[in-house]
Amino acid sequence: MCLRDLIFFIAMVIIAIAGLGLIMPVRREMNEKKALLKELQLQNEALEKEIAELKKENNELQSGNPYTLQRAARETYDFCYPGERIYRFPKHK
Repeated sequence: MCLRDLIFFIAMVIIAIAGLGLIMPVRREMNEKKALLKELQLQNEALEKEIAELKKENNELQSGNPYTLQRAARETYDFCYPGERIYRFPKHK
């Protein structure tokens, strides 16, 4: 191996190491962005599900169904018939 080939090889190794030094932070940032994207997509799906449930409940309330209106009044405003008692239990998460 002549001196010129050795210098060329060393130069290529230096360029490769420098390239890795530039690529690694970009790759790390890309992985962080992918993780954030996945988290936001999961949040979006949960919110879309909640919106669908709220739209369904809204449609039921708009229909004027007495059972639905009674349920909403009991759950939201603690309405009850005379003589009834309301018991509250802690919600489990």
